[in-house]
Order: sequence, then C-alpha cells, then structure tokens
Amino acid sequence: MFALLLGLGGITTAQAQSVRPYLGLGGGLANAEMGNHSDTAPALQLLTGIQFNRNFAAELSYLSTSDFDSPGDDFSLSSIGAAGLFILPLGLGSRDSWAIYGKLGLSQTSAIYKGTNGSATVDDFGLNYGLGVQYATDRTFSLRLGRDSRPYARGQQNDDVTVTTFSAIFNF
Repeated sequence: MFALLLGLGGITTAQAQSVRPYLGLGGGLANAEMGNHSDTAPALQLLTGIQFNRNFAAELSYLSTSDFDSPGDDFSLSSIGAAGLFILPLGLGSRDSWAIYGKLGLSQTSAIYKGTNGSATVDDFGLNYGLGVQYATDRTFSLRLGRDSRPYARGQQNDDVTVTTFSAIFNF
C-alpha cells in the first residue's frame, strides 16, 4: 500500500512540473459578417492560460475591436472566451519548437452600436473555435499566429466575427 501511494505521489509531482501558466498579448484584424456586407477592423487580444501537458491547454481570452462600418450604424465588439486548446507538436526543431493547435470553447460577445438614433449594446453567447500555429523560441517565450471565430448579435440576426491575430506568449 505504501509503495502505491509513493508511486501516485511521484506521478502527481511529475504532472505538476509539466503544468505551465502563460500570458499573451496579440493584435490583428477582425472581419465581421453583416448579412451580405462585411467589414474589417483592428483588434487587440489578451490571453491567459494553463498548458497541462504538451497536447492540451485551457485558455481565457479577451478580444476588443475598433469600429466596423455597417449599413445604418457603426459598432465595435468586445468578447470574453474560454476554450480548450488541442496541441499537436510537429517534431520540428530541437525541442518540438513548432506546433499546430485547434481551439474549441464558448464566448460572450458584446456589440456596441453607435448610430444616429443613439447607442445600444447587444450581447450574444456561443461557440468560439479556431486554428493556429505556434513557435516556441525557448521555454519562456512563444509566437502564435491564429484565426478564431466568435458569434455576435445584430438585432434579431446572429453573425460571426473572424479574428486573425499575431500574439506573443510568455510562459512561466
């Protein structure tokens, strides 16, 4: 019994050493679909997460855009998301420096409309998903290029915003 507990303790310690928290900051372009019309606006994304092992991480993100020009009124978006990242190291480089990832989670997005009739905020909750590639320069710093999609609401209509970001990731 003692040997079993000692073995479980060793597994827990080894797993704890591979768990790595991280913070990230990214910028890029957001493309909002508005029925038959679309527009692009600059976007800022903040990330925080925990990589549990080389193949899985959990991440929280905040996204903010500048104004989109839409027929009738302009709007900007802010979104909070939580997602799981499924990571596939590519075996390139000396330490698996390159990896691709898929992202799946949920997000709450607020569209802030500014028109001639005043302003309004419309919230939408839905699926957050994406794909990307990441390059680790060393154990403490990575660069990531990703593309995410999040839902947002326009009155009675739901649309998607697709965001392409380039991020710097700081691992602890």
